[in-house]
Amino acid sequence: MPALNHFSSVFGLNETFTTDINEKAEKCGFNKFLDTALTYPPPKDFPITPDYTKDGCDVWDQILVAATYINPCFNMYHLTDFCPFLWDEMGFPSLAGGPNNYFNQSEVQKALHVPPTNYAVCGGSGPIFGKEGDQSVPSALGPLPRVIEATNNVLIGHGWYDYLLFMNGSLVTIQNMTWNGAQGFQKPPTEPLFVPYTSALDTIANQEAGIPWNNNAGGGILGTAHTERGLTFSSVYGSGHGRSALLP
Repeated sequence: MPALNHFSSVFGLNETFTTDINEKAEKCGFNKFLDTALTYPPPKDFPITPDYTKDGCDVWDQILVAATYINPCFNMYHLTDFCPFLWDEMGFPSLAGGPNNYFNQSEVQKALHVPPTNYAVCGGSGPIFGKEGDQSVPSALGPLPRVIEATNNVLIGHGWYDYLLFMNGSLVTIQNMTWNGAQGFQKPPTEPLFVPYTSALDTIANQEAGIPWNNNAGGGILGTAHTERGLTFSSVYGSGHGRSALLP
């Protein structure tokens, strides 16, 4: 709900629906959960996740359906996508598809020092974790803290326009995780993420209309960044699902 309410002008849903869905979120305990979990420093008694299987509590699914009625090209991977679908050489997460074979090109694999492999988006059509699914321990409850403590240089990046994996969800996980002797962030991750400007941006801003360019790196305050005890969490305002990552 915080994401829907923050980007209400992007969704364009009517007042009747948004009022109803907010009431459901409140009744189902989602708002109370987030209010408690997203405190800095984190609560000692971390709240239990509400039961989203209760009748009417599938608010994300209801929002997805409503958003698709308004915008048939709604893309949960990138909120600001509208019709028509944009073709992309990389393919996914653009819903227009695309060749999806960029990382199968021999020159690309060579440049990335990857041995010849048959790359497929999200592991192809078959199960990638076996018939029983992924049975490993959630990363925040074991593997991730160990990586942070071993390197003291881990970055979790999250795009604001991702409506499949939520930034608040990543922050809740961090607040429920213990590493380097303490639980969660002690201060809210709100410091500005500043990216230096480049001369290429001046060229783009002052060139004649219609002339293509190949620089796509912006500059200025592009999000937030926060570091504590070897873990940095950064967010990027204009990015979606394809830019959310764990980078040790």
